[in-house]
Amino acid sequence: MIPMIFTNRRGIHVHRLPKLYIVLLTISALLFFAIVCNNSSNDEFEGGDGKCQTSLGSYQGAIYTKSDTTRQNKCLVESPWMRVSQHTVTTPTTGDGTTKSKTIDDWLFIDYHDRINVLVEAPPPNSHHPSTSINKKDYEETDTDEKHFIIMEQTKYALHSSSLAIVGGLIEPSDVGGAIDAAKREVLEELSISCHSWKDLGKFRTDVNRGMGWVYPFLATSCTYDALDSDAGKLVIENEDSSNADSSNVVGDRDTEKQHIRKMSLSEVRRAVMDGKFVEVQWSNTVALAMLHLSSVRSGAERRRREATASDFTIS
Repeated sequence: MIPMIFTNRRGIHVHRLPKLYIVLLTISALLFFAIVCNNSSNDEFEGGDGKCQTSLGSYQGAIYTKSDTTRQNKCLVESPWMRVSQHTVTTPTTGDGTTKSKTIDDWLFIDYHDRINVLVEAPPPNSHHPSTSINKKDYEETDTDEKHFIIMEQTKYALHSSSLAIVGGLIEPSDVGGAIDAAKREVLEELSISCHSWKDLGKFRTDVNRGMGWVYPFLATSCTYDALDSDAGKLVIENEDSSNADSSNVVGDRDTEKQHIRKMSLSEVRRAVMDGKFVEVQWSNTVALAMLHLSSVRSGAERRRREATASDFTIS
């Protein structure tokens, strides 16, 4: 743009820019400043490369977002285990017969790996693993004909006392079949047991507001000890050091706490879950669902027997 030349009262030539040009320059400067400020604000949470502000290792799990609600997802800290982020969320609110929207810009959310929990039926007494290293004093059996289950008693960092527990673990990237593959792998690794019948008990969100992944509970029955994996049970019962194992593609790690393995009858497990002996919510949820399922199966079988008996009586 060519500047215009004016002559002032003293006869001096003055170069002036058109007002429109000055306005355009001002707008451009303001836009540039706004872009710089916006990038600086994002850097505070995500960094210039879009990564978390603090990283203790790369999180490779699923990252949750809700298309009609989540407006922004800023990563604050991550590790191979989890990702903590600050969401900007728009939620509908009702009042005076009208629906409005409310924006919350400090909604903390935790992305965590999905995991499985399994209540495992104990194999028959005559199918003991030929090379198992289970310590007999840590393996309690009862003498009834009732169905029995493998139960662990252990301590955990976030518990103030010991708790009854069941098999559990993360769904690893290598579990191509998803939750069921992870469940079978964990049972084999922790107990050296293979089960032929699996009941999927559902899919449950850990925390409906803060996320923390999904839990897949299972009931495993018709089980036998696996003769091909002589070390699996030993790793759990004696807690051997697995630091030399190849864990390049493994997120979870073996428990470091002492585990006490026992057999418990169906009635003992039912009583224990009702008494709150499974202190973690995932364990208690899985065991309670398994008890309800078995009770339903038993009720159905008894009903069919009664119907069959009544039918036989009518025919005769």
